Amino acid sequence: MNRLDILYDSYREQHPMDTEKISEQYADLSDVHSKLTLKEHDRVWDLTCGLCTEHEKNGFLEGVRMGISLAAELMEKRYWRSNR
Repeated sequence: MNRLDILYDSYREQHPMDTEKISEQYADLSDVHSKLTLKEHDRVWDLTCGLCTEHEKNGFLEGVRMGISLAAELMEKRYWRSNR
């Protein structure tokens, strides 16, 4: 596990993201799943949650990378301005 993964896991523990809208959509999804067999339901549910988690994690990590890049760029510009 790399440092960004640890940062993401720590963030998720401290900031649950299941908003009311997300909870409503999970309930709607559960209604659709209720028409499936238990085995199908479990398979689709696992895939859906895994997909959501991966998108969330990718977005978080890309945000961190962009933030670091922006900070480095701003610091470089500040450095060049102060050393003229």
